[in-house]
Amino acid sequence: MRLAFPRFTIRSLMVAVAISAGILALYQTFGGPGLLIACFGLSYIGFIGVLWSMFRGFRRLSALCFGIAAALANVGCFLGCVYFLSMAGLVFMSLIWLVPFPIMVCAGVTWAVKTTHRNASPRRSALVAWPLVLGLGFAPLTMLLSHWPLRLAFQLSRPAMERLADRVAAGQSLTAPEWAGMFYVVDSAVDPASGNVGLILDPSVRSGFVRVGPGISPEQNLGPFYNLNVNEHLGGRWSYQNED
Repeated sequence: MRLAFPRFTIRSLMVAVAISAGILALYQTFGGPGLLIACFGLSYIGFIGVLWSMFRGFRRLSALCFGIAAALANVGCFLGCVYFLSMAGLVFMSLIWLVPFPIMVCAGVTWAVKTTHRNASPRRSALVAWPLVLGLGFAPLTMLLSHWPLRLAFQLSRPAMERLADRVAAGQSLTAPEWAGMFYVVDSAVDPASGNVGLILDPSVRSGFVRVGPGISPEQNLGPFYNLNVNEHLGGRWSYQNED
């Protein structure tokens, strides 16, 4: 009886050596955290490989799973960017994108390949399928890097924000929470030295919108919020700030 041993090619050996060298370099540079990052990365890649083998050949299942994963990731990141932009919120947004990302990639690519095949029925245009997969797959990353949902929501709400800030600057502090466009403002604050107006969305961590006084740059951070971990300039005299 002859025993069958697994066959190793030169290519597989070179890949194994490269992976081992990369893990060793990360460990020597960053210690334990680098090793954890390497193990997580390899596990993540392996998970993508498993999902790819699962979705291959299943067009409808791939379309369904891609749609659900893309909707959850994009809606979750959009709402997180608009209403929970903080250090904890950024971690949450990263997780809500990274967790379903392998499903979006594997299911989305499988669906795009199957639906654009010349024998597919119905057949979709590659100019529609592939941009859709790439756009929905990486849109949450653009939200994490540029915070454009917050900018969009603020611009839509800006007229109401300006009116409310004018009232607060005139000495009419909020007596009760109220909506200003898409945002629920629960309190207000004015810095007596600079005249900056703060519209507070979350009093527990002091986050909200700040309109600086005339002639003051938003980068000067003259209150009424201090010790900031998020300071996002939104254009003109407005910024979104979150205290540490």
